Amino acid sequence: MLTNPAKPITIYDVAVNVGTSYPLAFTPVNILAGFRVSGIWPVNPNIFTDDEYLSSSVTDRLDPSLNCQNNNFPEEELESSMVELDVYVSNSDISDAGPSISNSNLCVTPEQIRPFPKAKSRSKSNRGGRKQGRCRILTETLLKKRKSRQRMELK
Repeated sequence: MLTNPAKPITIYDVAVNVGTSYPLAFTPVNILAGFRVSGIWPVNPNIFTDDEYLSSSVTDRLDPSLNCQNNNFPEEELESSMVELDVYVSNSDISDAGPSISNSNLCVTPEQIRPFPKAKSRSKSNRGGRKQGRCRILTETLLKKRKSRQRMELK
């Protein structure tokens, strides 16, 4: 506060400050000026220029997970890159062969490498062995006497 710079502001000071500034700030002139600046009323479709939207164009990229799943290569490129080889393969080589996975088409997500942790199930032993109580009015004499007897038995 300008009047008492070393004094901390209390909740009562906040009420005083808001009480004086609120009527000054929320006048019809200020409210209409806020709508006019943003172009809402009167309607101004050219209030924002294209330069103000340039920062959002950086994020106009395709989702990489979609690119991994949709590996649709043009047929012409595949056929031109294939080379036919006449190689004699014996039957023993075929029986030893396992499934082949091409690394170029394999898309591995971080979740597959290290899955998200799962929450452990809650055990009932965490209660500490304490007996669950009931809602009571302890000023009633019958309950009060019963509770005092239980305390005496424990000691």
